[in-house]
Amino acid sequence: MEDEQEISASYTESTPWIVAKFGGTSVACASSWESIARIVTSHRRAGYRVVLVCSAVAQVTDLLEGLADEVERRGDLEAQLHGIYAIHDALAADLGLDGQEVLGPLYRQLEGMVRDDAADGQRPAPARRAAIIAMGELMSTSLGARWLTGRGLSARWVDVRTLLRASGTEFDAQHYGSASCACEPDPALTAALAQSGEEIVITQGFLASDVRGDTVLLGRGGSDTSAAYLAAKLAAAKLEIWTDVPGVFSSDPRHCPKARLIKRMTFAEAQALSSLGAQVLHPRCLEPARAHGIPVRIGWTRYPEASGTEIGDRALGEVGVKTVVSRSNLLLVIIARQPRWQPVGFMAEVATCFQRHGLSIDLIGSSPGEIRATIDLGAFPRSGRRVTALEADLGDIGQVRIERDVACVSVAGSSTRSAVHALGDTLRSLAGPDVYLVCHAADDSHVSFVVARRLADTLVEQLHAALFEHVARSPVFGPSFGDLARSAQMARGRDARSDPRSGSLAS
Repeated sequence: MEDEQEISASYTESTPWIVAKFGGTSVACASSWESIARIVTSHRRAGYRVVLVCSAVAQVTDLLEGLADEVERRGDLEAQLHGIYAIHDALAADLGLDGQEVLGPLYRQLEGMVRDDAADGQRPAPARRAAIIAMGELMSTSLGARWLTGRGLSARWVDVRTLLRASGTEFDAQHYGSASCACEPDPALTAALAQSGEEIVITQGFLASDVRGDTVLLGRGGSDTSAAYLAAKLAAAKLEIWTDVPGVFSSDPRHCPKARLIKRMTFAEAQALSSLGAQVLHPRCLEPARAHGIPVRIGWTRYPEASGTEIGDRALGEVGVKTVVSRSNLLLVIIARQPRWQPVGFMAEVATCFQRHGLSIDLIGSSPGEIRATIDLGAFPRSGRRVTALEADLGDIGQVRIERDVACVSVAGSSTRSAVHALGDTLRSLAGPDVYLVCHAADDSHVSFVVARRLADTLVEQLHAALFEHVARSPVFGPSFGDLARSAQMARGRDARSDPRSGSLAS
């Protein structure tokens, strides 16, 4: 393509990078890949090289985890394999590609891994399990690279395991399932990618390699994190997280239709939100970007022209509460013993037990005779398996009770204590045994309520109404999800009447 050649001719080794991550729903159909092509073309015309970091196609990681489980149980491999192949063959057909021709070698590699384990009758080692689960990203990016190349875009497929190396030398399940990587700027890597001749690199999220060359995973949602690692290593101009929602909202718009787009927020606010249940961002992805001053943008793959959410290292608007979030994949541990005046070591004993079993204390409240702490089961793979041993260990300290049917609802942002006065009526309704814990963060980033799970949705609605019902549009808060969806529909209608393959994007 002539214009592609003109764009390529203007690139030098110093041309800046943008790293753009696309989640599972954003790589699952041809229309989403059309959006990806528009986004890439827009960035290239603006003078950037682009690294695309792609997740596995939606639902595939769950199927691969199920496949690994079936291998461990010596169960039915065929049903799981068929489901994985069917999703990719359907996507290939939607893209006008031959799934068997593009992915046949990866299909055979996957079958070889699982059938070898099944034949041996042995439980897969954590390394083998990670390698099985990693196949989803390898498949999605192989299809994407072939399709982009067919569109005339200069795209190079790169195995991210040659770019990211996991730190640590403890080769346990934690290492293979939730690894961390060094992410200091890497001029040699930057130069090598720049000299390759392509202005688009497509690689995988969620994966890395370790010092032994084994595949490791970065934890569920780790595609965000791997994109942030790469952005830091390349000293990128921006990190973009493209997803199936227009940005971060004042609450989950699926359950709160009046939730408002948050246009601007700080890294600290975004870190608090992601840790407390906002699912748009993975909590760990913000650390590399913040450390290296790389701005982050959350964009909507369906409608890239939407403004999205901008995250930066300084205050970008009013200080205050930004959102109401909830999460339910957690449990509450209650340790009680005879109260003592000014007890020494009670908290230390409990914390030591958690540390011994590799579990982090999420939220905590204490009194002389009781400590209550939550465990976020989604933070580390298979953390629930350690709870039984933790419970037995804590039994040497006091009486232990575990509440499993709980949820956490949080009011989050900055200077959250300033919003408590607006919650008067709602807080008065929080009484009785179904409210287990109330926590105010030491950095004033959130006030959290651990309640019976059945109360969570109602509490979110009540808190959101009290805080945001009458908030006007501002530099911080934008339109509702419904308003944005209508704008996207109107824009699609206009595009259908003009050129649906336009490469221009609003700033």
